[in-house]
Amino acid sequence: MRTVPVEDWDLASLKDDSRKSLLLSSISPHKLIEMIADEGIRAAIQKTVHLRLVEATCSPGYWRAEAKFQLSTDTFDLFFNGRMGYRAQYYLSVKEGRCFNRLVVDKLTLAFGQGSTAAACGIASQWSQIEASLNAEHSKIWIAGDWAAFCGEPHVLRPDNWVQSWNASNDKPIGLAAPCPNPASIELKGSFVDVQKRRIFLPKNKRDRDEKIHRFGWT
Repeated sequence: MRTVPVEDWDLASLKDDSRKSLLLSSISPHKLIEMIADEGIRAAIQKTVHLRLVEATCSPGYWRAEAKFQLSTDTFDLFFNGRMGYRAQYYLSVKEGRCFNRLVVDKLTLAFGQGSTAAACGIASQWSQIEASLNAEHSKIWIAGDWAAFCGEPHVLRPDNWVQSWNASNDKPIGLAAPCPNPASIELKGSFVDVQKRRIFLPKNKRDRDEKIHRFGWT
């Protein structure tokens, strides 16, 4: 896997030099995935993962697994804002973003299965349904809080392609923010699956998710 070149991952507006150094460091994407997986295993063992099944409001009968857990501040920052991280992979290409996303999803699915997270959350009998949701193709990782995590954050992450995309739009360029909330939590969201019919449902407003992250750094 590649990293975005330092000169392209523009953090010149970020005033925190130590944070800037972290986000521009040479940690590899593979190493970062292992860091996330290790923290996922730790959260599962400590029973701090919040796992549940949620039914699709616009398509009853389809359910997805949702898991939320906290990362260390540095790991979260690297994951979401670093030149080797999640959004950076999508910046390089949609294909690379999807690959990185899938690798993280698979690592965390394994971590939560081994950590008996479903049992800790009182839904052990539904693990096969949870696993089917997480293993399906539209599963994803994202920052917990979504829109709220970006609000009020300065626009300090300014790679050229994202800046150009936002300049061509009429929207506030929230994808140029580099949020690092406290607590620094991420959400693992599976695909909406009807296990009995072996069908997957993808909401219409999520069908261009990968392309939006590639163009805007946000979805």
